Amino acid sequence: MPAVIEFTLQAKPGHYDEVKEKYIAFADAFVQSIPDEEFALITGDPASGTLRGIGVFDNWQSGADANSLASFAAFMDSIEDLITGPPTRTEMDLVHVYVRK
Repeated sequence: MPAVIEFTLQAKPGHYDEVKEKYIAFADAFVQSIPDEEFALITGDPASGTLRGIGVFDNWQSGADANSLASFAAFMDSIEDLITGPPTRTEMDLVHVYVRK
């Protein structure tokens, strides 16, 4: 069953755009390097400084292993001083996808 991982960051005031750009660059490189990740969405709310990454993985193991990769650690190091605290990670089942053709 596909796995959905939501990873939420809270940017410190004045750092939303910087965190957003780093998150987008990380997600793009991550999806290209991890064959079991189908796609990633990054959503954001500039007013609150909230950024959410939503990744869809082919299987639970790939989703579970994502945080232990060196590229993930490097990303976290690059934003550590730009976010208010630890990110929130939520794991969910993929229940339905609708794609307009």
